[in-house]
Amino acid sequence: MIKRRYILTVVAACLMLAGCYDDKNGHDYDTVMPDVEMTIPETAYSAGIGSVISVTPDVKTSIPETDLQYRWEVKGEMSNEQGREAFMPLVPAEEQGKELRYTCHLDTNITALNKSYTCRLHAKQLSTGRNFYSTNTFTFTIAGITGLLVLHGDDISSDIGILEAEEFTPSANSLPVSPSAIADMYSKSNDGRKLQGKGETVVQSIVSGLNWATDEAKKRCRIYAKTAQEVALLNKDDFSYYGDWNSLFYLSGDRQVHKGQPEGYIIADQDVFAFDGGSVFWMQQSNQYPFLFPSLDENDACADGNRFTYAPQFAEVTTSGIQGLMYAASVNGQTRKGFLGITQTYDFSSKHVNLLDTKADNVKFNPGDMKADLVVMRTDNRQHVRAVLKGDADHPSVAGQFFAVDLWPNAPAKGESSYVDVPQYFYVLENTLTGFSDAIAFEFGESKNMCYYATRNAVYHYGLDGSEVSPFGQLGKADGTALDFDGEITLMKLLASPNVTTRNDKPVLLVATWASGKSVLWALHLDIMTGKVVKAVKYDESNVDGWAFGRIADVNIKGL
Repeated sequence: MIKRRYILTVVAACLMLAGCYDDKNGHDYDTVMPDVEMTIPETAYSAGIGSVISVTPDVKTSIPETDLQYRWEVKGEMSNEQGREAFMPLVPAEEQGKELRYTCHLDTNITALNKSYTCRLHAKQLSTGRNFYSTNTFTFTIAGITGLLVLHGDDISSDIGILEAEEFTPSANSLPVSPSAIADMYSKSNDGRKLQGKGETVVQSIVSGLNWATDEAKKRCRIYAKTAQEVALLNKDDFSYYGDWNSLFYLSGDRQVHKGQPEGYIIADQDVFAFDGGSVFWMQQSNQYPFLFPSLDENDACADGNRFTYAPQFAEVTTSGIQGLMYAASVNGQTRKGFLGITQTYDFSSKHVNLLDTKADNVKFNPGDMKADLVVMRTDNRQHVRAVLKGDADHPSVAGQFFAVDLWPNAPAKGESSYVDVPQYFYVLENTLTGFSDAIAFEFGESKNMCYYATRNAVYHYGLDGSEVSPFGQLGKADGTALDFDGEITLMKLLASPNVTTRNDKPVLLVATWASGKSVLWALHLDIMTGKVVKAVKYDESNVDGWAFGRIADVNIKGL
């Protein structure tokens, strides 16, 4: 009898235990405690840096909302204490909730662009400590942003944004469906902080080899931004702050030679030049060293025995002999100013630097003693270098005036100096060209007819054919149509980025204006032969989603 009771008890226990399992061999507590079922509507999301991914899950439960805590989690690069892949919070605690709003950015857990990361929704019942997970996961990918870097703001502070449009799309990427902009990329990635001071320069520091560069080289690529008050280096992917001007240099021992006086930052093909307190620091980007090291200092005797301080200018000349031009701000401690020929850029050092001094030769002007400040210089399709300078107060013919010169750096050696034919033409232009004395920007293109200058209210076009000056007047279209910029011009720049190839095989002149508290950017497609405009594209708040740029100070192409 006792044995029979024992058997019945065991059978009953088995039946009760079986009732606690469902068909899928999992615990079935539905008849005991309420459950949570969470489903994510989409399985894949993609957006660029700074864009917002929003997800609203389908949640079914009888548990009161006040008793549930939601947390969005991602399986990124971080691991748990055992070194295994683990789900970590996707957004900070204060941003967690049933609905997800994630602003795409890179951090210690999400480190790569164009990589798929898996996410889930995790809910916790506060009263019991029970955990629930979404029935499905989703993936998101942060796409790299390419387009036009835009430095903008006012006299007090500046921000950096991105404009995605046809003219500014690298050839390796597809064209955007329509123009769009994110005006506050920098401040959005840096807790709302803007750059202090009026904007001056913005450029991405990597060259055209970025697409095939090593991962380590890409990590060292920065966005360089300079205002009237500070210099900032930014991580290229998300615009987050990396460091200041000092971050460019090796600050230890006898290498701590820079003065902390940022004057310029120039990219020329595979080279980067930083100008600090009259010295030049150089890095060959193909090596991708993490720091710039001193190359030309005021105490270094150059090939001709002279010592120089250097203006922040560099022009490439892609021929044998002289391979680049620079400009001396002083010679042997004196106020003399002049052009410098660089005969070797692969080994950039003082032994390859010469002052282009024509000495006693009978020439049109002496490139080694210009008595003027260099404003801009560009190499044309003849491998001549055209430049605009402003004469010193004591200049014998153009005191305090803008003027232009044409140099042929690789002219055959002649005369006592060997530089007789280097100085080609000297142009006194203020009496020839309308408003030239009031110009705020100058540019030269490839051909003799691609010479431009801008005043505050107009862009002018002229040609230099030998000693002849052709004053074409205000820049217009090839069909004779006039261009009305309707605002104060804040920028004129020929889009010839040293670091990224764009889809356009024609030159584009960019003109930015400011009127009634609104900015406009014109992309003017130029004809190389005539220098006139064949197509004018206007970008502003009327046709660009997200347009919110202030006064535009500088622009440059951004690559991946």
